[in-house]
Amino acid sequence: QELGITPIRLDPTAALNGGIRLNPLDPSITTTGQLALLRTIIEVAMGHGLDERSGFALKVAHAYVTATITDRQPVLMDIVEQLRHPEPESAEAMNVDIDDVRAWGLDVALVLDRLVDGDLRGMFDG
Repeated sequence: QELGITPIRLDPTAALNGGIRLNPLDPSITTTGQLALLRTIIEVAMGHGLDERSGFALKVAHAYVTATITDRQPVLMDIVEQLRHPEPESAEAMNVDIDDVRAWGLDVALVLDRLVDGDLRGMFDG
């Protein structure tokens, strides 16, 4: 506040009662910025960094969601659904099995689900 900026407070309880909600997939954020923000949110919620496989699953889910949802703002649940049900092209990109991509994204989907429907709901998904 000393800099003339009003800080925001991320509080799940306040967000559920009409407080501020942020959408990390807001189209005003670059796709690179969205992915970096998603990854940071997930890593903070998990308490550790994503491994390469989980990061890949998140990257391809995000790419699919941002490329295919054009009639509205994408939200975290769109990413969760894509992690649970990845497109075959996601696996083909790295010449791996689709079940591998699904398994790699499971922990990421579970963390995002906490942000949408679990104990951390309300702060994100604008």
